[in-house]
Amino acid sequence: MTFRTTILGVLFALCSVGMAEAQTRTGFHVGVQGGVSFANTEVSAGGLGIDGLGAEGTLAGIHVGLDYQLPGSAVVLGVFGDYSWQKVEFSVTPALLNASLEETYTIGARAGVVVGNAMPYLLAGYTSAETAASILGTSVSSPTLSGWTAGGGIEFDVAPNVVLALEARYTRFDTETVATVIELDTDQLSAMARLSYRFGMGSASLK
Repeated sequence: MTFRTTILGVLFALCSVGMAEAQTRTGFHVGVQGGVSFANTEVSAGGLGIDGLGAEGTLAGIHVGLDYQLPGSAVVLGVFGDYSWQKVEFSVTPALLNASLEETYTIGARAGVVVGNAMPYLLAGYTSAETAASILGTSVSSPTLSGWTAGGGIEFDVAPNVVLALEARYTRFDTETVATVIELDTDQLSAMARLSYRFGMGSASLK
């Protein structure tokens, strides 16, 4: 069985999980997330540019949010905040520079449309990431990266008041300087699963 077939099978199974009535998505929710993260950093120092330093790692964290389903409508608007711990490392030649993305915080908003027991959605927000860096094996002061995030996903009802989302995000961080001479220009792509418990969900009636 190929990886693609497995993913399609999981999606089909999730779409098949239904309840007697569709749930309204108005309410507060909390949950956990986990997934993978891929990053690319362009490094320049003294006029010398090094392009395409890639890295990958895993992430895990927690999230909270508040959604509001417009009365008599399938449209859902919401706000969210989340924290993820990750370890995504970059290195240059090989001990000249080592840097990593670590704790990440995101706040944002999203908009979705309820389709049966699923809800595809788009999101946008602001992300801040703590970093660590060393030069020739010596730790140096490292910046806190900040930038914008955009992405989307699809959320499924899997049990009363429980939803599972599959989500992808792209983050573009502002250019930062390390040790006054080294510039880092970083972007990141994350894919994750998010499991949430919702408070205040009830049966929805779209008329």
